[in-house]
Amino acid sequence: MNSMFYRLFEKMEHDSNNCISQHELKELIADIKFGKLPLDVEEAVLKLIEELDTDGDHLINEDEFVSGFAKWLDTTDNQDPSTTESQDDIYQKTWEATDKLVDETIGNAVVDNSLQAWFKAMMLLVLGIALLAILAEPLIESVQSFSKSASIPSFFISFILVPLATNTRASASAIKEARRKKPRTTSLTFSEIYGGVFMNNILGFSVLLILIYVRELTWEFSAEMLVVLLVCATMGLIASFRSTFPIWTSFLAYLLYPLSLLLVYFFNDVLNYT
Repeated sequence: MNSMFYRLFEKMEHDSNNCISQHELKELIADIKFGKLPLDVEEAVLKLIEELDTDGDHLINEDEFVSGFAKWLDTTDNQDPSTTESQDDIYQKTWEATDKLVDETIGNAVVDNSLQAWFKAMMLLVLGIALLAILAEPLIESVQSFSKSASIPSFFISFILVPLATNTRASASAIKEARRKKPRTTSLTFSEIYGGVFMNNILGFSVLLILIYVRELTWEFSAEMLVVLLVCATMGLIASFRSTFPIWTSFLAYLLYPLSLLLVYFFNDVLNYT
């Protein structure tokens, strides 16, 4: 192992005086790339000189270099495994520091409440509604064509396959954030879910009404609308009176999805409620 340190010393030492100077050490550290992490080269040089220079001449000779690195390696090899941090521990501490920094940043942030900011937000919202209205009809036609070609009921395509396809990414992201088990990230995940549910229902309902009005269609979606209201009211009431959610609420949320499909079938095909 020491032979490797000797070869490394020979590569670092350029002026053949059998010592590594601060200038040579600085050039080496400056050439090392640490990704996008900032590095204080001067501080790193001083730290290495302090650790390796045992005779205090501000130069690192061959014996000091080899013995110093061998000592570091021996200390690492003999470290108590019980005190070694796992990768998960390192990630956890990193996320804790990140959360603290985010909290400090948000606490010091200035919210732009100007008229221009409100106007920009409203314009972006209108743009989103317009894009959704433009793309809604081609999507519906594609779903109907796929349903006919695959001989699959349009109900199954519209209420099972399409929601799964459109919400898979958001679900995976929410689960990933929840695994961190941090109050702030969990709260932000819930806020994202609430916002997604609200905007999906509002925008979807708005586009549906626009299409019905423009195409002069007959309203035949009372059953679906009633089921959406029932599901949103159920979860909305639970969320309104609690700030923490026990595990049983997750099972209730999961059951509401198949239950809503059964209710749509019951209202449409059994009661003929349209």
